[in-house]
Amino acid sequence: AALEKNMLILKRRLNEAGVSEPVVQRHGESGIVVQMPGVENADDVLATLNSQKTLEARGVHEDSDSFERGVITVVPLGAEVYTTKEGRRILLKDEIIWDGANIQDAVAAVATSPSSGGRPAVHIRLDAKGGEENLKYTTKHVYKRMAIVYIDTVQFTRVVDGKRILVNEVQKTVISDATIVSPLSRDFETTGFSQKVAQQLASQLGSGALAAPMIILEVRTVGPTFGSDNSRP
Repeated sequence: AALEKNMLILKRRLNEAGVSEPVVQRHGESGIVVQMPGVENADDVLATLNSQKTLEARGVHEDSDSFERGVITVVPLGAEVYTTKEGRRILLKDEIIWDGANIQDAVAAVATSPSSGGRPAVHIRLDAKGGEENLKYTTKHVYKRMAIVYIDTVQFTRVVDGKRILVNEVQKTVISDATIVSPLSRDFETTGFSQKVAQQLASQLGSGALAAPMIILEVRTVGPTFGSDNSRP
C-alpha cells in the first residue's frame, strides 16, 4: 500500500513541477522508476520528488520561559526540547495538535498580517479533524503560546565498516512561536521560510506526505532531453 501511495504522490509532484507526460512505474517488489522527458532542471525536480518536508503544531510548555532563562534546567514531564530557527532552546508539549496528515491544501504566498511585513508565507487549510483540533486547542489556550515546527528529512551518505550507506536524518526546527490572541480553525498562514522553501513546502504539503521514505539509487540521462530516476521506498 505504501508503494502505491508513493507512486500517486510522485505523479502529483511531477505534475505540480510542470513535467509533461511523466512516467511512474513499479519496479520489482519495492522499487519505482520515474521517467521525466524533456526535463532540464533534473536536480531540482528530484529534490522535490524525494522531499519529506512537513509541519506540525504543538503548544509551548508553561515552564518554557523559565527554561529559556535558565531558571530551571531539568526538562519537565510532558515536554520536549526544541530549537528555534534563531538557535534559541524552547520547551514544547508532547501533544501534537495537528500534523502534515491533517493538511488539506497549502499555497505559497506573501504574508497578509501587518506584523509579518510581507514576508514569504504558506497559507494552510486543514482537514475537518485538524481544523476541529486546532479550534479546540486555540479556544482553550487563548493568550498562551503555540509553536509551528518545520520538519525536514535530510538524506546523506555515511561510511560504516568501510561501506557507504545512505542515512535519513530528521531535523526539527521551530519556525513560529506566537501567542494565541483568538481561536484558529482550518485556515491560517505561517511564516519563517525563504521564498524557495515556502514554495517547495507548499507544493509538497499540497500533494501529500510520502507513505514511506525513499532512497534514490540511480539517476541516468538517456539522450539529450530524457531523464530516469530509480527510487525505492
